[in-house]
Amino acid sequence: MIFFEMKNVDLLKYLPFFMQEYKEIQKIMESEEPEFKIMWDRIKKVFNNEFIEFCNDEGIKKFENMLGIFPESTDSLELRIFRVLTYWNSKIPFTWKVLINKMNQLCGNPSEYGLTLDNNNYMLNIITKFDSEKKYDELNRMLKSIIPANLGVKSVNIVKQKTILNLKVPIATLLNHKYEIKAMPKKQIKKLIFTNAVVTNYKYKI
Repeated sequence: MIFFEMKNVDLLKYLPFFMQEYKEIQKIMESEEPEFKIMWDRIKKVFNNEFIEFCNDEGIKKFENMLGIFPESTDSLELRIFRVLTYWNSKIPFTWKVLINKMNQLCGNPSEYGLTLDNNNYMLNIITKFDSEKKYDELNRMLKSIIPANLGVKSVNIVKQKTILNLKVPIATLLNHKYEIKAMPKKQIKKLIFTNAVVTNYKYKI
């Protein structure tokens, strides 16, 4: 929910009834209403920029400066908000409840991801449905910073688009992690692009 989303400014209704019937008064109120609408719009922007999820470009830039984040010129506002959320409140202790709260915050709701812990094999299994490779990268960066060193991570992302013309898979240096990217449906993937990588002990599965 975005606060102060709509506000209809009608100054005439704040006057006594006997004054509302005069044409001169009506025109005066009508001429002043645009100024109040501008003021209300600015109040709305300032208020919404207090919350990361509802920031505009100006608001999210302030959070990025606080966290030392330098976005790329091609990053969308949605991605910048997502990145800030992964950094915000990153403090110990990292419990199972904290991890679930972070996943809910980043993915929207539990139906958009799967999270299971294999205690016997020390493996955390995660399934996500991001349609953005950068969001998937940011999620894995966050996981790497909070998951215990003795716990392996198997991260699978299912690309949800109905039509995929190009699938670009960025790969980075990995330790103690296994990443998989699944695209659905496979017949509609016409081009697959890989970047170079250094991988230790684990593999990528497409």
